[in-house]
Amino acid sequence: MKPIRSQAGYTLMELMIVAAVMAVLVMAAYPAYVGYVTRAHDTEAIEEITSLEVMIGRAVIDTGNYSTATDNASILSIYGWSPATANGNFDYSVVANSGCPGGSGSCYTITATGLEGTAVDGRKIVKTSWGSLKIGDKVIRQ
Repeated sequence: MKPIRSQAGYTLMELMIVAAVMAVLVMAAYPAYVGYVTRAHDTEAIEEITSLEVMIGRAVIDTGNYSTATDNASILSIYGWSPATANGNFDYSVVANSGCPGGSGSCYTITATGLEGTAVDGRKIVKTSWGSLKIGDKVIRQ
């Protein structure tokens, strides 16, 4: 008489159930992961914008006006800050404005635009010298 061997392993049905459970977990976790990554990139861009605001403030003190201080080439040559390459996910632009809230004659707007092919492709973060902050379509501060 031959001894009966016990078979080790999993059935195909058990493997299919595990695969289905894993798929449900991934479907639930992936959107949250993408949201965390996007918020991390937004925070990084806001930090760069804040750094750029400090450089603009220094340039305004040195030059006496926003139009020279907000020129990207001036900021790069005088203070060594390069908006286009400061961060690999966004391109930064600074524009001096003439008609500002409260009748003030000089102010600026900094825009960070997500670079094509990155996790933040096309996303816009806009910060103004009077404190307004807009991330995508959401107004954070007025």
